[in-house]
Amino acid sequence: MTLTLRDRADVALHAAADVAPAPDAVKHIAFKAMRALYPDESGSLLGLVLSYPAPNMAEGMSALYHGIGIFGELEIDHVIGAIVAPAYGERAH
Repeated sequence: MTLTLRDRADVALHAAADVAPAPDAVKHIAFKAMRALYPDESGSLLGLVLSYPAPNMAEGMSALYHGIGIFGELEIDHVIGAIVAPAYGERAH
């Protein structure tokens, strides 16, 4: 089964909710993880599938939250792991 970008965004949001230090940070953590995995995708498209109210602001807002230390690489890595886990099966755990 191949996951769509929207499906992967849902996985990212659920995983980010598990590690986010604040509810406001969930979408931003998910965005940074999706951006790392899909660097060639439009930031606005990633913002759209992650349900940002203003998808074109996703890149800047996630950079701001990350830059001021609301979340770090550990949270981003957790979300990346959750997104790629279906491709690796048992080896992902």
